[in-house]
Amino acid sequence: MNTNLPLVLVLTSLGLGTTFFYYSKTTNAIDTSPANRLYHPLCHGCNLLFLYAVANNGIICTCSTSKWVVVLQTKVRDQPQVRYYLLNHISEIIYPRYLPSGARTEEGVPKPNQFGISDYDDLRISTPDGETLAAYFVRATDRRKTTKTTMLMFHGNAGNIGHRLPIARMLERHTDCDVLMLEYRGYGLSTGTPDENGLNIDAQAGLDWIRKNEETKKSNIVIYGQSLGGAVAISLVTKNIGTGDIAGLILENTFLSIRKMIPNVFPPAKYLAPLCHQRWASEEMIPLIKDIPVLFISGLKDEIVPPSHMKELFSLCRVNTKIWKEFSTGSHNETVAEAGYFACIADFVNHRILHPK
Repeated sequence: MNTNLPLVLVLTSLGLGTTFFYYSKTTNAIDTSPANRLYHPLCHGCNLLFLYAVANNGIICTCSTSKWVVVLQTKVRDQPQVRYYLLNHISEIIYPRYLPSGARTEEGVPKPNQFGISDYDDLRISTPDGETLAAYFVRATDRRKTTKTTMLMFHGNAGNIGHRLPIARMLERHTDCDVLMLEYRGYGLSTGTPDENGLNIDAQAGLDWIRKNEETKKSNIVIYGQSLGGAVAISLVTKNIGTGDIAGLILENTFLSIRKMIPNVFPPAKYLAPLCHQRWASEEMIPLIKDIPVLFISGLKDEIVPPSHMKELFSLCRVNTKIWKEFSTGSHNETVAEAGYFACIADFVNHRILHPK
């Protein structure tokens, strides 16, 4: 480690995994080189550091193990170089596509046959801006249905589509829907780097694939999104109002906007919110949706997205048919495991989309 590096900071440990991260007075920039990082013994192997948030006059950083590792109480927050670093690394926080470890490798993306799914296609879908998206198309077990439904599935902000295969399997079995699991750019085996504009392009590419594919082009289309995927789903539906082929929308534990979620997740990070260029302003878009049924699924023990965000989205939604389903013990990632979760989706598909009263 370079002990001669001039520093302007006071370090405050936040617990295990503490990392010393330096702002160089000499170069007037944050020094991220491995030679100038000193890891706590329990944080060995962590070779990736993300700038997380601005707090007071300091900077909160997190390592690749997602521990809050250090607060730099500095006077450098408003230095142009610091702001540049912040704005160009915040995507690593909103889109932690490398977590868990190996999530961007061939070995780190589970395959459908590992979960007893045999009738599927492993797809590559091209986007208009030149990216290639991985996707799984999981066919419904009961192929005798005369009224076909295809569910376009958008996952949360970490991991990859392989990690959600058990969910797709349960959706298919409970609803008799085909399921298209689309991987965002920069996630799993998809090319590119994620951002709001790019994910919107990806979502449209997935919807267009359903519209053009011989097996699915005449089916009812249901858009299903969890957490970040809910914001992607809302945006996609608003961009396709009046097309007539989107039959329903299912939202689970999603947020009003990124800027409104940040202070709730980590209060000191409220100083970061105005700088965040990834908006995902679902609260502005959901009132535009008026002609399809919407199911809201909320885990009341959600520790990431405040349940109040879902309640506010429900209030803002202006459709004639909107269904609220809450799970009193559902956490952010485990609501999907609550008893009755897939039954409420099946009821929504069967009675609000296929056979409305």
